[in-house]
Amino acid sequence: MEHSTGEYRTALHEAAHAVIALELGVSVEEATIDPCGTTGHVKHGETTAEQEAMIAMAGPMADAKTGVDYDMDWAREKGEVWELLPEVAEERGIELDPEDRTEQLKASRDELASEVRRLLKKRWASIHAVAEALITHRTLDGTAIQHIAYGSPSVAASRLRRHD
Repeated sequence: MEHSTGEYRTALHEAAHAVIALELGVSVEEATIDPCGTTGHVKHGETTAEQEAMIAMAGPMADAKTGVDYDMDWAREKGEVWELLPEVAEERGIELDPEDRTEQLKASRDELASEVRRLLKKRWASIHAVAEALITHRTLDGTAIQHIAYGSPSVAASRLRRHD
């Protein structure tokens, strides 16, 4: 399929957000890229702070896997992740030491990034497949993303778990 590098990068970025959300047990409502293929968005269900941080990391980390360097989306998403880290620490029962807070947050961020890298590697073929479908259709609903990523809606549905 013929498509521009920027269009594919955008689709891959959004596909990574969507597939990693599913891997983390978060429902995905839809993923979309604009008609020019320069911006996109993923709507997903409720998350914990840890899940939200990992989903935010997934797009830029997928970009990095393809050789794309720093961009403004990564700067924005990195800021979102940093803001979530104190809540991640709280969810994990980690009491932040005021004198070592920054180092503790960096360690949490690095741990989350390591897990996102592992998930990206595990689901890379699914991420590419979802990206190709996004280029073709521009918008995919959650059922379509699940089907593409896992091969059948019932298998995909079994991966989702409720987060109260």
